[in-house]
Amino acid sequence: MRNAARSDSYGHAVYVASGSKRRDTTAGEGVELDSRLSGDAGGWRDGGGGGGSTTPISNITYSSVSGGTWTLQSNDSRRSPTISHGGLTKARVSFTSTTANASITVQLEVSSESGYDYAFVSQLDNSSATSSSGYYSGSRISGTSTVVVTIPVSTPGDHFIDIGYQKDDSASSGSDCAWFTVIP
Repeated sequence: MRNAARSDSYGHAVYVASGSKRRDTTAGEGVELDSRLSGDAGGWRDGGGGGGSTTPISNITYSSVSGGTWTLQSNDSRRSPTISHGGLTKARVSFTSTTANASITVQLEVSSESGYDYAFVSQLDNSSATSSSGYYSGSRISGTSTVVVTIPVSTPGDHFIDIGYQKDDSASSGSDCAWFTVIP
């Protein structure tokens, strides 16, 4: 794909190619702008975000909220600690949204007693989420499952989501834990 523009005076051009890639270029008088889409080379970058930002989610930090420490694994996922029957453990992902209408994406995995012990992702900025309420729709899983959850972040600023693993009062199955990874 080739996009070209010619400027007879000073100006600014925005190239759009393949729907989600863009290149912003400022040109002086008589300068021909010419570029080919080639991944991230040549000034092309993912579109969206506005204001020149290519990553609307920044300053991601992790902390354990309750029920023990979630540990970083070699594949960059975080694993829930061992908890007792009837227990709940939560980790917090805190971040800054630099634009309105951004999103944060989490891959959540669980190996648990199917239908009884659940992993979940909280709704945005909800510190009271459990496996029975306050979780983001489609994020509550049990058994041997994996889900990718994309949570919209409508306002810029500091936000958080909690990732939890909660057990019922009896029995265990599988690895009896949850893992999560924030997907950039």
